[in-house]
Amino acid sequence: MSLFRTELRRLGKRRFSRYMTLLGLLVLATVVIGVFFTNQKIDAGQLAQAERRAEQQYQQQIVRTEQERASCERAKATKSADAANYPDDCSMITPPPRESFEARWYLPSTFNFRETFDETLIPFAAVLALVGFVVGASFIGAEWSTGGMMNLLLWRPKRLTVLLAKLAALLTGTLAVTLPAAVLWFAGFWGVATFRGTTEKMTSGAWQSFMLTGLRGVALVLVLTTVGFALASLGRHTAMALGGVVAVMVVGQFGLGILLAMASVRFAEAWLLPTYALAWMTKKVTLEDWNACNATYYGECKPATLDITWQQSSVLLSVGVVVILGAALWAMRRRDIRCARRGGRPGRRGSRRCGAGRAGCCEPGRPWLGWGSPRLASPAGRPPLRGAPCPPTPPRPPLSRPLTLARAPLRVAAARPSRLPGPRQPSRPPSTSLRIPTRNPRPAERPSRPRRS
Repeated sequence: MSLFRTELRRLGKRRFSRYMTLLGLLVLATVVIGVFFTNQKIDAGQLAQAERRAEQQYQQQIVRTEQERASCERAKATKSADAANYPDDCSMITPPPRESFEARWYLPSTFNFRETFDETLIPFAAVLALVGFVVGASFIGAEWSTGGMMNLLLWRPKRLTVLLAKLAALLTGTLAVTLPAAVLWFAGFWGVATFRGTTEKMTSGAWQSFMLTGLRGVALVLVLTTVGFALASLGRHTAMALGGVVAVMVVGQFGLGILLAMASVRFAEAWLLPTYALAWMTKKVTLEDWNACNATYYGECKPATLDITWQQSSVLLSVGVVVILGAALWAMRRRDIRCARRGGRPGRRGSRRCGAGRAGCCEPGRPWLGWGSPRLASPAGRPPLRGAPCPPTPPRPPLSRPLTLARAPLRVAAARPSRLPGPRQPSRPPSTSLRIPTRNPRPAERPSRPRRS
């Protein structure tokens, strides 16, 4: 039987994996439906109405500008206190150009596939990455907490092979869900753009850019799934991965961000992990520091900038995966595998709680009963290393005196046939005699002991 196919089937049969996957897909479907109903297709009448509203706003701005210029000249002529609020030359007060009032500002919301679809890939990758992280942590954490890992190692006593087979099955299942979901995501938003927006100006270069962004999203899902699997395997419990993520996000991200903002550190976002995840999806994130104002020749203030590219994010993600997965493999190879106490914590060597019904336990002279495994015991009192079973139990010594049981003869009288016709006659009950067996034979049958001289 293939270990990989067994683990893949086990992953598909777990109810938690099914429910979490279904929940993630429902969230993505809700996003697509919400975008569909919040956008509408623009026709020529709506475009003409937007042009009229833009022209109307421009004419109102001209009227306001004329009123302000007249107020400025009046204040300069009367030399009132309000003259300080106006420039020295009132002719400098001019209306903005007509190009500043764009008709698209007054159009209803519409979905432009070329300009907007790449932004929708970020929540797609985020939702599936969260689902993959939780499912991966639960997949291996449940094996450790219930003792299934120790039982599996008795069948296949190769620790790293078993752990990597589980990881390969998990990544295969995640990829089998992510790729069809990505295809449906593309098709769903193409339908939204067809009926509630526009699909104009789509070229081969735009499709290639969308495909590369989608592949980076799939890679991010696989990376976070591997991290969740490795953290749960390292702590041998699902709570290790979930608690670690909560600690990192609350303490390491929000707390660190507040501390860096209070210390006025330049480009504080460069120390936060979500910035690199966003740079991985959008290819580049530009951070700005408005405290360092670089004045231009015309007096304009431009902030200092820092670019974080997807290449830098890839290095950070690769190092993180290698370190966490390497630590999980090292712990799997070097740490002892013992039975789980009540509550999922590993037991100690020689603990009284290890024994019948506990997987992976050996005690001096005490048998071990696993799930469908033979009775085993350990004369040295140590747990099996690297999944090796305990040495077999030595045979029991024979009894000093054999036990004999008296046979119990059973006599049953045949029932008499009823006489027809005629009155019913009472029949005798069958005579049965049953001798109750005793542990020792009767005194009359006991062998006589020789007398001592």
